[in-house]
Amino acid sequence: AETLLTDVAKSLHRLRDCTALHEDASLAEAAFSLLLHHGGPESLEPLELAMEVAGAALSVDMLKGVDARVQELQQLKREAADEELRVAVASATSRSCTDLERAVKQAHRASPSTLEVARRRLEELKQYRAHPNQAMEALDSRLQQASAAVLRGLQAQALSTTQLDPLRHALSDAATAGLNATSVSEAQAVWGRVLEFLQRQVAVKKGESLKGTCKVTTPSYWSYKVCFRDAITQFRQNSDAAFSLGAHDPQQDRVLENGTLVQAYVNGTGGRETTVIVDCGAFASAMVVQEPTVMRYVIRVKSVVACGLSQEEAQLMHGNVRPPTPARTEVSYPANLSAEELLDWKWARMRDWIRSSGGFVHDGLSFRKKDRLHGMRGMFLDENRTIPPGMVMFTIPPKCTFTAEILQLHFPIAAFRTPRMDGSLRPHDVWQGLGMAYLRKHTNILQPWFDMLPDPSYLPLLWMENGNPMDVLDGWVAQQSILERQIGLSKAVHWLTANGMLRAARVTKEEFLSAMGILSARAWRDSEEHFTIFCGIDLLNHNSDAHVEFYS
Repeated sequence: AETLLTDVAKSLHRLRDCTALHEDASLAEAAFSLLLHHGGPESLEPLELAMEVAGAALSVDMLKGVDARVQELQQLKREAADEELRVAVASATSRSCTDLERAVKQAHRASPSTLEVARRRLEELKQYRAHPNQAMEALDSRLQQASAAVLRGLQAQALSTTQLDPLRHALSDAATAGLNATSVSEAQAVWGRVLEFLQRQVAVKKGESLKGTCKVTTPSYWSYKVCFRDAITQFRQNSDAAFSLGAHDPQQDRVLENGTLVQAYVNGTGGRETTVIVDCGAFASAMVVQEPTVMRYVIRVKSVVACGLSQEEAQLMHGNVRPPTPARTEVSYPANLSAEELLDWKWARMRDWIRSSGGFVHDGLSFRKKDRLHGMRGMFLDENRTIPPGMVMFTIPPKCTFTAEILQLHFPIAAFRTPRMDGSLRPHDVWQGLGMAYLRKHTNILQPWFDMLPDPSYLPLLWMENGNPMDVLDGWVAQQSILERQIGLSKAVHWLTANGMLRAARVTKEEFLSAMGILSARAWRDSEEHFTIFCGIDLLNHNSDAHVEFYS
């Protein structure tokens, strides 16, 4: 494909002086359609060259489409170049900075800010090689300054990438250069405190999902009541005898690499203390109480919140601070709009969101609730507009997709698998449904798309929750399939409730079922059978004989 596209561009370049190319719009548009229809990121250079040669011969609509595609490809190239530079910066040392130097020279598509960081880093490393004594002094100073900045962040209980990266790089340089100074050991101690702080944050975040939940067990003479993130009580049923086994101390919380959560409860009656260990498993499992030494207790419980670490949690555990997921903010709709005008406003918002994220939406598309001929809801081509064969209508960037990767970044509950529910529900479907409900309720992720969706209660899959009788489907082949899926969803809700997962995600049963309805109606499955939605494409309507192709 790349060879073909390059040949097309070269042919256009050779035809620079050809009168026919400038005067015959159909010839130019055919060449550009080929580039738009078949080209991925590798088609950017041919497109740019073709624009230079034959752009004047294009129609206004084609010109807009080409321009939008060029901007989209430039953004993709910029993101790829930025990522390559960041990897080169992270791996470069004073003894080996050749890859970084090469990356800087080739990074003509990288963003200015990323390029400036890489150049500064490269200059630092060159200085170390050229002037080792001065470099050692400068490195010693850098370690002290970076440690002081991080200590200030620790005292303020807030750390950012801009604080941690200088210390991370300075420690790496010190190890490479063999610097043996007091500043090195001090910086290493500060970095150790950073990891403890970040791991405690992960532990507290995991523990939040259990807050407000209590469990009681009576293994023998005594009963034990554990109220997570609150207190633990030892008591005798039908008696006033009771002892405190400690109140929760979040400063001692920690989490292990496998996701196991460890909480401390201190200052109980007579100095009693308890360690609560939350392992991976069903919350309904029995609670185990032990007293290995006098007035020192260990209580083990199970919860799926301890089943591994999400991608965000794993990165945080190792000092890679990511920007926080934006909290949910309510959208203010313009006042005094009719239902049709409000739909137009929502569509414009979603279209602008896709474009600003690096995607493309053809100007001729508009969203209507009903087509006057067919009563359809979705996107239609504006009247008096035509689309030539090969014209790209939609390009959806990764930021505007619902995937398992999006949930790993922004859903605080690590991926889990459920027991088999029915033939249609895969083991990870329930996690994705719960994650979608969480994103929709608590974040701004994908909100312009969520706002365009109709109430999913019209789906037969959810009729059991909305009072619609299933007997209207008597005699239809689909009825048995829908009933089986409804049974599977009922089992999923029971499993989530029994394991405290609805509470952990802070969503209701109805919100989870709505999310599962959206997934069942709009999602495709990727190569690993995860749900994937390309937000916007799911709104397309077209005739059954229309020739529409999808590329990924």
